[in-house]
Order: sequence, then structure tokens, then C-alpha cells
Amino acid sequence: MTFSILNRTIALGEEIVMASNLGMPSTYKEIFRLLVKNKLIDANLGEGLSNLVFYRNLPSHEYYELTEKNVFDISKRIGIVKKFTRRTKELLRTDNLGC
Repeated sequence: MTFSILNRTIALGEEIVMASNLGMPSTYKEIFRLLVKNKLIDANLGEGLSNLVFYRNLPSHEYYELTEKNVFDISKRIGIVKKFTRRTKELLRTDNLGC
């Protein structure tokens, strides 16, 4: 379930980047850098979301198996996804996505 949440967060960020014509990100982390650069999210939120990309990549690229510590670390950081969701709703309500 956590993996799905992380994938959906990345997909939402990518959708905002594309809908707002912010460029073509070459990495998942770049999605959030573009959102920060264009002032759609603040730097702290962007950094937190970029850090989650690491956890998304662990199982998907089979770097190694997730440990109990990894799962605990993800659960501590998952609140950043809620902040991103709230920020996205604000942008939609105020029509600040440029689409």
C-alpha cells in the first residue's frame, strides 16, 4: 500500500508539471524540483517529497528488500504526502496551476 501511495504522489506531481507546462522532468525527483522552482510548492515540501522517491525506488528497482526500519521511516515521513495533497487542492481551488 505504501508503494502505491508513493507512486500516486509522484504521478500527481507529474500531472501538475505537465498541465502547467513546466517542462519535461527526467527523474522523479526533478518533478518536485520543478514544482519548487515554479513556486507551486515550497522548498521544504519539495525536499520532503524528493526524499520519498528513495523509498519508492527501493522495491521497484530491487536495490534490496525493504527492512522493518525502512517501513518505519516511510511511515514517519508519509505525512508529507498529506501536505502535498492539501497544497494541490489549494492550487486547484485558486486555479493556480496554469491549465
